[in-house]
Amino acid sequence: MLQICAWYTSNSLLSSFRQCIYDPQEDGRDYWLSGAEVDCPLVDCGPPPSLAGAFYDGDDYSHKVGSSFTFSCRPPYSLVGKSSYDDRIIRCNVDGNWDLGDLRCEGPVCVDPGFPDDGQVQLESVEEGAQAKFSCNRAGYRPFPSDTINCTLGTACILAEDVGISSGFIPDGAFADNSDSTTWGYEPHKARMSSTGWCGSKDAFIFLSVDLQRIYTLTTLRMAGVAGSGHLRGHVTKMQLFYKVQFSQNYDTYPVEFETPSGNHNAMHQFELNPPLRARYILLGVTEYEQNPCIRFDLHGCLAPLSVAHEIPSHLQVGWNASVPQCIDSEPPTFHNCPSNPVYVLTDENGQLLPAAFDVPRAADNSGSVAWVRVTPEGFEPPQLISRDMDVVYTAFDDAGNTAECVVQLRIPDTQPPVMKCPDSYIIPAAEGQFEETVYFNESSVQMVIQDISNISEVVFDPPQALLTLGSHVTVEVTATDFLSNRNKCKFQVSLQAEPCSPWSLLTDSNVEKKCAKQGGGVVCTVRCANGYMFVDGDSVPMRFTCQAGGVWSPSGVAPACVPIAQEPARYELTVAITYSTSTPVGADCLKGYSELVATYFDSLDSTLSQRCSSSVQVFVRFLDVQFSSTPAGVNANYTVQILPTVLQDVFYELCGLTLRTIFDLRIPGATTPIRNLLSISGETIATQSVGCPSMNATKTSIEQGFGCADGEVLRGGDQDSLPECRQFHKPRQVAVSVPCPKGTVHVNNTCEMCPVGSYQDESAQITCKACPEQTFTQFPGSQSVNACLPVCGNGMFSETGLIPCQLCPRHSFSGPPLFGGYKQCDPCPQGSYTAKLGSTGPSQCKQPCPAGQFSLTGLEPCSPCPVNWYQPALGQQRCIECANNTVTRDTGRADAGDCLPVDCSTVKCENKATCAVENHKAVCLCRPGYTGKFCEEQMPLCDNQPCINEGICEAAAGTFRCICAQNYTGSRCQFGPDECIGVSCPNGGVCQDLPGLGTTKCLCRTGFTGPDCSQIVDPCSLDNPCKHGADCVPLQLGRFKCKCLPGWTGPTCHINIGNGYLILTEKIWCQWKED
Repeated sequence: MLQICAWYTSNSLLSSFRQCIYDPQEDGRDYWLSGAEVDCPLVDCGPPPSLAGAFYDGDDYSHKVGSSFTFSCRPPYSLVGKSSYDDRIIRCNVDGNWDLGDLRCEGPVCVDPGFPDDGQVQLESVEEGAQAKFSCNRAGYRPFPSDTINCTLGTACILAEDVGISSGFIPDGAFADNSDSTTWGYEPHKARMSSTGWCGSKDAFIFLSVDLQRIYTLTTLRMAGVAGSGHLRGHVTKMQLFYKVQFSQNYDTYPVEFETPSGNHNAMHQFELNPPLRARYILLGVTEYEQNPCIRFDLHGCLAPLSVAHEIPSHLQVGWNASVPQCIDSEPPTFHNCPSNPVYVLTDENGQLLPAAFDVPRAADNSGSVAWVRVTPEGFEPPQLISRDMDVVYTAFDDAGNTAECVVQLRIPDTQPPVMKCPDSYIIPAAEGQFEETVYFNESSVQMVIQDISNISEVVFDPPQALLTLGSHVTVEVTATDFLSNRNKCKFQVSLQAEPCSPWSLLTDSNVEKKCAKQGGGVVCTVRCANGYMFVDGDSVPMRFTCQAGGVWSPSGVAPACVPIAQEPARYELTVAITYSTSTPVGADCLKGYSELVATYFDSLDSTLSQRCSSSVQVFVRFLDVQFSSTPAGVNANYTVQILPTVLQDVFYELCGLTLRTIFDLRIPGATTPIRNLLSISGETIATQSVGCPSMNATKTSIEQGFGCADGEVLRGGDQDSLPECRQFHKPRQVAVSVPCPKGTVHVNNTCEMCPVGSYQDESAQITCKACPEQTFTQFPGSQSVNACLPVCGNGMFSETGLIPCQLCPRHSFSGPPLFGGYKQCDPCPQGSYTAKLGSTGPSQCKQPCPAGQFSLTGLEPCSPCPVNWYQPALGQQRCIECANNTVTRDTGRADAGDCLPVDCSTVKCENKATCAVENHKAVCLCRPGYTGKFCEEQMPLCDNQPCINEGICEAAAGTFRCICAQNYTGSRCQFGPDECIGVSCPNGGVCQDLPGLGTTKCLCRTGFTGPDCSQIVDPCSLDNPCKHGADCVPLQLGRFKCKCLPGWTGPTCHINIGNGYLILTEKIWCQWKED
């Protein structure tokens, strides 16, 4: 910080000027002040010193040389002494000190506060403003509620002490309550803070009263609950205090209601009674409590004055602002066998959980014993059956309410896979013109239900995405893994299909036109063939299709296909069968040679026979084919001959057919001349690799005639009442045509029949349907594409159609490997057996239910017996029922509530006035405070805590203890020693202090005096020099002093450094400050 200063004198406008010059020095200073010294430097004495009982009249903001204050004393103090000017005015001198002379305020001081039991005190003065600081001798103990108290003006008592409740001054008979009966060990007089505590009956209004024997001014209330070796525990959470002075008076209500937090019965709570009250008779009214209305308490205060004349107004009374604290245990208990790792529950040979078993954690405390251990959940005691992970919390409390916690982490071994449920399979509706869609599968896009005892570590979707084309599907398998690597899987299917009831969901061939409209809540479509195409048997095929809310087209989801309109009539043919006789068997080479030989005659025969059939119109006859075959009786030849008149009328077909039948009839002499080369075949002209072919002569002919069809074609036209069939003689009224069977159909007996479900036909003019690929099926007959073959359901899945998308089989049913057409419903389990999950794939997964008295995680076999104190009367249960708390079973596998037998307390012999009770299916003894053991036969080791002080000897007796005190000591704990200040004189207003032990008195002197008996005047400069940084100490009156500071330092003890950034001001100086 840089300072720039200037000052003026009265002689001139600008007599001198000083400034800070930058000039780094070896002593660390960067600046030095130039110019002449100030003529009249400022001297500031600071505020007058704070003295007990003193106050100053004057200008509170002026502390410069020449400033003065009037020294005065407030009641109950009186002014003693004079200033150097022989008055009671103090002045700021040029040396920077206030001239106090020997002025002082004399008046009351605090008494010796004493010390805590088994503790120490540090105290240097008993004047107003003094502070007493306390400590405890025993490791792990601390002063409660604070380690300091202060000597102040305006206290209700000069020293508030125990009025006799904890110390035992008040007799047992002074305590009473409103209970109808007394609980052993918790009687009213046990309500003392130093005892085991009182527990009242749970009535509508519960109170405890005490006669303090004398009238006290009460300043402090201390409260705690009860939770020790006895069976009762609890504490008051809300209490109202009532009081009166005379027995005949009515109780007055203290204006403040006292509340304590829940959870810790032994914790001590202190309440300052503000305002203090004056009373002899006290009544504690319990309005709320936790567990039981139990309390330990004491009151601190002082005896009330005998009369008004002896009473000192509290605002004039000097005393200690609080009672001497009590040394209490501050160190929490410790657990020695608290498991740091989780305890895993064991399982039996069937994988069922056994009762959780572990060593109960044991706690110890520095006080010698743990008061009690709270178990959460309440009443939990191993071994015990659990059905989920849980933490058993053991909280140990000592008598002072310090706590330690041990958490036993009970964990069910996660050998079971996660429980999963995939969504139902579903269809993605595709809008018209949409032929594909990419679908993503993850936890955000798929609604999964996954549960597990452990946390789920990973969920994998296979595949994570898929490109679906119209009509296709994907099976998504989801695998969930928990932190212990247990895995489970489920699956669902997604298919991209045309939007239900949309026009394009009705499947049609490319040559079919459809027209659709909404009608009556549904859609109606009509179909027709495109120009140049026709329906085969158009009068019988459906042309109107409807789709209602269910999304299924009727009568079918596939419209019939169309075929091209025939441009030519059907081929009219004669099939001539000629039988030849041979003397030897004929081989294949000869048969081939016969075919080639007669084929050379076809052209001449075509011409000859055409002339024979032509008269008024030209009729063409043409040999199309011949097939020779060998039989045991000879050789057969089948000749195919076509008749095609130039005028397509039935008469010309019939006339030519009759002519040809005549020519081929061997029974008519001379008629066969045109075909003689066919009737007699010479084998000599046939060249073969064999020895030779025999010559043959016809022995028999037969003729069939009619319109001919190619494979997969049907004949249409002719009579109105019947359909013409290929190669059947008939008299059509009009010339027939041959048309191919359309897609989705095949030729059967001169009709086009639709391919049944499970097959399809994507080509026209076919005689057989194509089977769908393995494990696929069609939904409708007449399917026209392999894409109509959809995967079938099986392996734990089904659907109404047997086709995708499939759903998982419900419980208690299954589906095996896919059947023909798929599973439309799942097979039920055999009677009396059930499944534990969805989507079972075979009868081996159907299990019998657990019988009564047994259980399993699924309720199905394999099963385990119910443990002791549990039963199960029903079949197929996943858990057992616990018997009532006061009952027990004799063994495992019990199936009836009647097997839970009452626990008999009459056989249990509890000692030392303990009572028997049934807890957790067994009889236990409820001990009185001070006793322990299974039958309360042992006394608590109360002396291990070393409760007796001042070398007292502890003896245990009747569940409590007593102290045998050393000489000169008394009290329940030998806490009271002799008053060694009797006869000790401490002159000059000193006060005798009695310290712990014998022969340990000390005089506490007033300010200005010292010495073992306060007879000497303090010379502060002869002791450790109070002045700092080399300053000289100058002694003053009454132990006061002043310091002469070296340059660069200031303050009462020269502790303030002004060498850098500090400026002494006068009335004529102005300053400018600048921050670095």
